[in-house]
Amino acid sequence: MEITFHILLHLKTMDGHETFGKFCMGHDREAAEGIFHQLKGNSNVTDQCGLCLEFIEMHDNLPYDI
Repeated sequence: MEITFHILLHLKTMDGHETFGKFCMGHDREAAEGIFHQLKGNSNVTDQCGLCLEFIEMHDNLPYDI
């Protein structure tokens, strides 16, 4: 099973939050988490957020939220 880590970028639109970017962070969980945690922001996601970043783990192209 191939495991990779990604950061997804969501932008608020009239129809809700839509994904517009996806960055592959590789196979190393510690390195990927380290990069994600260096990003500045608020972990409280609401409908008012204009830009959301999501850290996910992919198992054979199936996403798992972290």
